[in-house]
Amino acid sequence: MPTPCLRPQACPRLCIMTTVLLLACLTAVAGSGHASEWKGRAMLAVDYQGWSDLDNPSGEFDVLHPSVNVLASRRLGDESPWSFSIASEYRAFEYRFDGLDAGDAWDDIHVFRAAPRLRYALDEQWGIFGGAVGEFSGEGGSRFADAIRGGILVGGDWRPNDRFFVGLGVLAISALGDEALIQPIILITWNITDALTFTTQSWTSRGGRAKFNYAFEGGWQLSVAAGRERERFRLDKRLPGVGDGVGEKNSFPVTFTVAKTLESGITVEAFGGPVLGGELRVEDQNGNNVAVSDFERSWYVGAAVKLPF
Repeated sequence: MPTPCLRPQACPRLCIMTTVLLLACLTAVAGSGHASEWKGRAMLAVDYQGWSDLDNPSGEFDVLHPSVNVLASRRLGDESPWSFSIASEYRAFEYRFDGLDAGDAWDDIHVFRAAPRLRYALDEQWGIFGGAVGEFSGEGGSRFADAIRGGILVGGDWRPNDRFFVGLGVLAISALGDEALIQPIILITWNITDALTFTTQSWTSRGGRAKFNYAFEGGWQLSVAAGRERERFRLDKRLPGVGDGVGEKNSFPVTFTVAKTLESGITVEAFGGPVLGGELRVEDQNGNNVAVSDFERSWYVGAAVKLPF
C-alpha cells in the first residue's frame, strides 16, 4: 500500500506557547516566597538522528529533535510528611523523508507532557505517591482536542539507606487511536559506589531507559544508557485515506554521554550513539494499519545544558 503524502505544516505558535509556559513555571517557582525550599532542574537539549533506511517502502528519513525539560520538587512544610513534584517536557520533531514515491508520511511533531505528583512519607523508609499525567502529542495542524490525553499514576517507594531507592507503580493513560495504555513504573537510584550510579526512568508513556553513570574528579561524568522510546501522535487530517489518524515511531537508542559540571552548578553534555533499529507506523482514524515500515540501524548526536535552581 502506498505511503500517505502530506504537505509540510509547521506549528510555530504551539512551540512558542509551550516553551513560554515551561519557562514561566520555572520563573514562578524560582521567584516564590519560599524559593529556598524548591529544588529543581531545567534542561535544554537538541539532538539529530541521521538518515535511516526504511524497509517498506524503500526510502529514508532523518529527525532534528529540540526539547525543554523542567523538574521541580519541594516539601509542603518542614514537619509535613507531604511533598510535591512536577515534571514537564516539550519535545519537537522535525522529520524529513526522502525517496518515497508518495511523499512525506508526516512533517513536524509537537509533544508536551506534564505530571504533577504528591508523595506521602509513611516513615523514614517507605512512601506512597500518586498524581495526574497530561499530554499533547500531535502533528503541526492537528486539532488540539484530538491530540490530548490524560491519566493517573500511583505507586509506592522504599529507601532503606542513603545509597538505594526504588519506586514501583503503574501508569494508566488514555490512548491515541487504540486502547488505553497501562504500563509499569520502575524508578531506581542505586549508588553502587561513591562514583558509580545506576538509575532507571519510566514515568511517561514514551517508554523508559536504564543508565550507568560514573563521576570523576573535577566535575566530569561518563555515562551509558539504553532503552525504548515510543511516540504516538495525532496526524493532520489531510493524509489521504487516514483522516485524523495516528503516527507512531518506535526506536531503541543507546546513548553515550560526556558531561562537565561547572562551578556555577550548570552542567553541559555531549551525547550520541547508535539507534538499534525501530519502526514507523501510520494508522487511520479507525485504528487500522495504513503503512508500517521497519528502519535500519542508524546513529544520533546531541548536546544539552542543565540549569539547577
